Amino acid sequence: MKTRIIIADNHTLFRQGLAALLKEDAQFEVLDGVSNGKELQAALLQHSVDVILMDMIMPVMNGFAVMQYIKLAYPDIKCIAISMLDHNVAVSRALDAGALAYLLKSADIDEVKTAIRAVVKDGFHYNDLVNRIILQRVILKKPVVPASTHVYTELTSKEIAIIKYVSQELTTIEIGEKLCLSPRTVEGMRIHLAEKLHVKNGIGLVLYGVKAGIIEI
Repeated sequence: MKTRIIIADNHTLFRQGLAALLKEDAQFEVLDGVSNGKELQAALLQHSVDVILMDMIMPVMNGFAVMQYIKLAYPDIKCIAISMLDHNVAVSRALDAGALAYLLKSADIDEVKTAIRAVVKDGFHYNDLVNRIILQRVILKKPVVPASTHVYTELTSKEIAIIKYVSQELTTIEIGEKLCLSPRTVEGMRIHLAEKLHVKNGIGLVLYGVKAGIIEI
């Protein structure tokens, strides 16, 4: 029997590319993908699903929230987190939410296939990233908490808002409308913010926001 899979990710190119690679394996049946947690909830009402590959940062309803819902409403479905977030807080919270495996988006397709087969057969897949968290929690008895940073206290309310809006994938124009600023001003603030936090782009801003506790996951 084929393993029925849904991919939940708001980046269309990534979602379609991953689906195409998985469809090459006769063991998998990949259903239509979704771009956020709300769409995933609707899809689960229409389809029988074995495994969900889920990004953790999505608009409307993120992966952490919908994974908690699935854990309660569909306990037999296996959830695999697949994310660009590689730090301890994100991994730990994903496991708490119900992830049975945690993969980075830089993983190759063989690792993804291995994780899918493992969660179906064994109920989990622990790679080095997950094992590090387990070691920290169980053996060292050390809680995983967001890293504090003095830079956070030096951010203005508008800078904090920009980080949050960037995580929601709002455009410069949309951010400007919410903050009553011109697109040029918003772009200038983003560039200044990236320099201030020593990051290179919007992804860096999102990662910083999660680590600093600005973005709730």
